[in-house]
Amino acid sequence: MSKNTVLLFILLLIVNSVYSLNIYSPYSEITNNEEFYFNVICNDYNNVLKLEYTINFDSTLIEFIDNDDSINGLQMEMLYKDAISENTLISPGVLNSVISFVSKVNSPINVIKYRFKVLSGALSDVLISINNVKVNNASNSDNPTITYKYSSDNIVLEPGTDSSIIRASDGLLLEFNENTSRSGVFIKTKLTTLAQEGISSFTPSADSNTVPLNKYYKIELNGTLNERNINLYIPFNLSEVPAGFTWNQMKIYYFNENIMKWERYGGKALKDSKGNYYVKLAVEHFSIYTIMADKFVYSSNNITNMKASPNPFSPNNNGKNDITSISFVLKNDSEVTIKLFDRTGFELKTLLFGQNLGAGNNSIDWDGKDKYGNTLRTGLYSYYINALDKNGKADKKTGTVIISRNLNE
Repeated sequence: MSKNTVLLFILLLIVNSVYSLNIYSPYSEITNNEEFYFNVICNDYNNVLKLEYTINFDSTLIEFIDNDDSINGLQMEMLYKDAISENTLISPGVLNSVISFVSKVNSPINVIKYRFKVLSGALSDVLISINNVKVNNASNSDNPTITYKYSSDNIVLEPGTDSSIIRASDGLLLEFNENTSRSGVFIKTKLTTLAQEGISSFTPSADSNTVPLNKYYKIELNGTLNERNINLYIPFNLSEVPAGFTWNQMKIYYFNENIMKWERYGGKALKDSKGNYYVKLAVEHFSIYTIMADKFVYSSNNITNMKASPNPFSPNNNGKNDITSISFVLKNDSEVTIKLFDRTGFELKTLLFGQNLGAGNNSIDWDGKDKYGNTLRTGLYSYYINALDKNGKADKKTGTVIISRNLNE
């Protein structure tokens, strides 16, 4: 072998070795019927014009999800517009991908995304590997792998860094925005029963206004979220809607462990473009959730003369205007619930829950703190009053109050 040939061989080896492929996924554990995804990452996409590799997986455990079934051929999700992909399922569990880049890519992450679904009955860990890698038509020795642990508790996920809707267990959806995500935070959800949770004696009661669907989800948090901006979507089918109710009367309730009662959270029933039905709700409290058909008739005259005073108020502990009083008049004796929300609709605190109050003048004070004892910052807040009288008729009213740290007093 000549000296020039040796030098050329060494040069080619160096060039090929600078490219490194890895697999990134926000998921660490998966379960039956769950959808999950991973990204294929190259350390130097900026100099890659063509990328080819084979993805290997156990087709008895998971299946590849076509990102766009309106286009011929299998499609993964390309997060870079100037790229063309060709995907071929060579045999069960063997997917060959060829990606051609029309222009340079600046970001090394989140360019290529593959979605899979765990099949029913899969009860073991899932291994995914990549081999037969070629970068710019030159072979590469990288063989990255990732293993997902099977979880009988249905789903353990770690929110990523970008906004996304993540399917959890049995159709449940969790939507995070970018402020919510934090590395090391895990959220676990599972479809459960009241007996499993040790609260079988607290079955939601049915009457002419509410009927439980008897489907319960438990959501747990391991860690601390830097923002509590999470939308919860609980699924239901039209066949589950009780007689005498319409699908848009479905509401979310949660189990309040402090008082051992089911509390109405509300939410909005919606239908997506694929014909799936959900109740959507912004949450900041993790508990056991359920859906009830709910057609409370709200009268309009039980709560009157509602106001907060002083408004604005300044909870700065200077002894002046540190507390606001929310006052109202009830026409009838009622069970009253009063809650506080921020401008995004997240619940901050419950001032009263199911408190029996008499007809006439009533009031309750608020010191500007949330349920954790933190004094809230300057801004506009809403208070919600719900009054249920002895005839089963309810009235609800909403008002606003301003916290201002800039008041002179």
